[in-house]
Amino acid sequence: MSNIKVTCSAPGKVMIAGGYIVLESQYSGLVIGLDAKGYATTTTLESRQLQIHVKSPQFIDAEWHYQLNAETNPISVNQISAKDGKPTNCSPNPFVQCAIFYTVNALFHTETLKTKWRDLSIVIEMDNAYYNQPELLAGQTAYPRFNPLRCKIENVKKTGLGSSAAMITSLTASLYTTMQTLLSSATEAPKDLDEQTRTLIHNLSQLAHCSAQGKVGSGFDVAAATYGSCVYRRFDTAIIQDLLVTYNDQPNDNTFTDRLCKAVNRPWTRVVPFVLPREWKLLMGDIAGGSQTPGMVKKVLAWKKSNPEQGKKDFDCLHDQLKTIAACFETANEGDTEKKLRTAFTTIRKTLQHITKVAVVDIEPEQQTKILDAVEQIPGVLGTGVPGAGGFDAQFCICKNDPSVENAVYSRWRELNVVPMTVGPVDRGLSIE
Repeated sequence: MSNIKVTCSAPGKVMIAGGYIVLESQYSGLVIGLDAKGYATTTTLESRQLQIHVKSPQFIDAEWHYQLNAETNPISVNQISAKDGKPTNCSPNPFVQCAIFYTVNALFHTETLKTKWRDLSIVIEMDNAYYNQPELLAGQTAYPRFNPLRCKIENVKKTGLGSSAAMITSLTASLYTTMQTLLSSATEAPKDLDEQTRTLIHNLSQLAHCSAQGKVGSGFDVAAATYGSCVYRRFDTAIIQDLLVTYNDQPNDNTFTDRLCKAVNRPWTRVVPFVLPREWKLLMGDIAGGSQTPGMVKKVLAWKKSNPEQGKKDFDCLHDQLKTIAACFETANEGDTEKKLRTAFTTIRKTLQHITKVAVVDIEPEQQTKILDAVEQIPGVLGTGVPGAGGFDAQFCICKNDPSVENAVYSRWRELNVVPMTVGPVDRGLSIE
């Protein structure tokens, strides 16, 4: 059998409406998929030692080697040394290890692992927009694709576009598609993903992402990596609570695999894809400040718990404006749509400014407010904001698709020390390249 090689890509994300409220399943989040993508390429090898070898060439010492154990139930995935094949905890990568654990156990059991398995090599590469890039070297006019960053992966400075979700989703898809091809004894991998497979990969990626992070988040970043731009509602977290693992303490439970397969092979939530109208454009600006999202979320939820009436009023308001924005995306050519869009974004900003003050959380800090206010004065700008949980990471701007408006926004940002980002919206989600 010839070698199988599968490359999958998954987009990044920016949530333009729904921050904080998306954590509660009665509300939604509106997220735009970005053309900054994560790529994973899985290639079968001739050897059959139940091993998987992973590398990320953009980083120093970013290689991980794993040994599968067919005698355990579920199949365990343990990190080993490249030199002697013995177990090691040296520089673990929980995201990679959890993705492998769930995907292998969703497809294989002991007997098929012994008879159908071939070792795998996986290469992970991420578009440059996910990371703060160093200054260009003398004579350089642009960065090479997948620019080597000359640092360890744990030390890289991220831009907040969902790198871990794009990585884990593309990895899960590439690994799943390759292993499914092995199991079916097909001569080549499929060229596209059907909806059932996309649902399965979404669910496996959510499980791996939550396990690697050690917490169950909203999941909107994995949804965007799978489906692209969408209105997303959080899944019922009870579905996954008894399936979460830690990368270095995997379960020994004969019922685990059956429960896993039963859970991941059905839809968890409703995702409604959309396309940003061609009449409008998304612009992103990098503040390079950085924010501690988990701490901010805890403070906001604690405030809402202590002030349930006002908290519900503000969350309901944010969700109403989100629904207005989603409706505007469907009716871009109608006469009063742009006015409705401006009003919705302005109302969201005012509500988040209120929560910033009363919850004492920097969702829209004063420094951000001054810049956003200045950008909103530019003719042709339809709305601005701080994406997701807010803070000092970035800004977004929705404006008319007009080069003069785009240039005016970029000029204003540069004057105010905001770096324009070379990203834009993408219609497709997870893809086989």
